[in-house]
Amino acid sequence: MAYNKNYRNAAWLTAQARNAYNQLTAAMPLGRWFPFKANPNLNYEFDLVTTNPGTYAEFRDFDAENAKGKQFAGATAYGRLVPIGKDYRVTEYEAMYRRGGLEATQAIQMKLDDLAILGGKDIARRLELARLDALLTGSVSLQHGTGEPGGRINWNRDSSLTVVKTSGQRWTVDTVDPIADIIAWRELVRAQSGVLPVYLLAGGDVIAALRRNKIIRDYFYAGMASVGNLVTIPGLEAVLSQEAGIQGIINMDDAYALNADLGLVNPWPRGTIALVAGPSQSFGATEFTETAFSTDSQFGISGAQRYGILGHAFDQDNVFGLWVGINATALPTMPGFNQVLTAQVIAG
Repeated sequence: MAYNKNYRNAAWLTAQARNAYNQLTAAMPLGRWFPFKANPNLNYEFDLVTTNPGTYAEFRDFDAENAKGKQFAGATAYGRLVPIGKDYRVTEYEAMYRRGGLEATQAIQMKLDDLAILGGKDIARRLELARLDALLTGSVSLQHGTGEPGGRINWNRDSSLTVVKTSGQRWTVDTVDPIADIIAWRELVRAQSGVLPVYLLAGGDVIAALRRNKIIRDYFYAGMASVGNLVTIPGLEAVLSQEAGIQGIINMDDAYALNADLGLVNPWPRGTIALVAGPSQSFGATEFTETAFSTDSQFGISGAQRYGILGHAFDQDNVFGLWVGINATALPTMPGFNQVLTAQVIAG
């Protein structure tokens, strides 16, 4: 493989790929809870502290020394960020090349740009699936496509934070109280992490079940002459806010469908909810470190720009053609693995 900068250099294609990644990730539902983080090491590390130890400073006399403090003695999670990327062949390169002149150069440049953008979006899509895995399970599977390595990185979320409702306790049953469930589950998260979740993530099927649930309808229609068969979405939001402390409901089916450019077949599992902190309080990160490509001097990527995706064009050995390679070394990590509760509340 030989670096080819006859049409576009690595810095240009890197910028194209990163801009595409950033724009698509900003539109993804989970990017706000797993923001970009530059990691100067290949490994990630965070403390496995399940509850807030409540350490604090101490007042002292002016002529006295500070009390001796210590960090909370908890376990630490270590792991390695993972290479991710794809190579794309420039189709019809030979025909464009033989055309010659400025027209051929511009056509090839446009094709290279398109492939760099595609590569940035493909990385965004794969990392969103990994973020979703981390959110739902407290772990990340490294296998989605057939060429991926397999295995699972597991941060051992407390088992009490994964709930499966049996058939008689699902939210489609009139006598089941979702509000009581949510209140109890929020306290479980607080007990395990010190954080009180305030957002409900759910698919349209669960939201529809909540709107028809008799307990929810009784709260909404309290004091009225009769109880309707359905609660409006604003009414549902009001009931869950007033009675269960939920500040926002996000329909994950809609979140993955409103922007066609996301290019994801709805990955949110049917019948499932997640209780999470507000969008401004991230419990994870999408960590990027330098790739082997970005540190290669021939690509001309400066030190400050080496954290993230790298794009470049290259020639295959002994094969006429042109390729674009898009590479990164990245992984969603989740120090707040116990700040999320997931539950299957209706049939999947």
